[in-house]
Amino acid sequence: MIYGLKKFDGNLTREHLSTASPYNTYLIAGLPPTPICNPGRDSLLAAVSPAPVSYLYFVSRNDGTHVFSSNIEDHNGGGLEVPEASEKQHGPAVSMTGTQDQ
Repeated sequence: MIYGLKKFDGNLTREHLSTASPYNTYLIAGLPPTPICNPGRDSLLAAVSPAPVSYLYFVSRNDGTHVFSSNIEDHNGGGLEVPEASEKQHGPAVSMTGTQDQ
């Protein structure tokens, strides 16, 4: 949606959400007219040659670090100490760096 804004300072507002644009999928049905958020070179290389790690999931600690886990039980909180706010932000992911924060 920010692709359709003429001036965007990084702060998305309610006014932006109601601004008519072919990129505002809150107001139009379907996809925007062009690709958005194209992956960079490092992301493409990581997809072609993923790091040799066992974990599939991560949870943000909301301090710039993450907790990684190899199974859904650990990911959903079985034995992990995860800040309450971070539990809402977890989702499946594949590491691209091969490093693990614990």
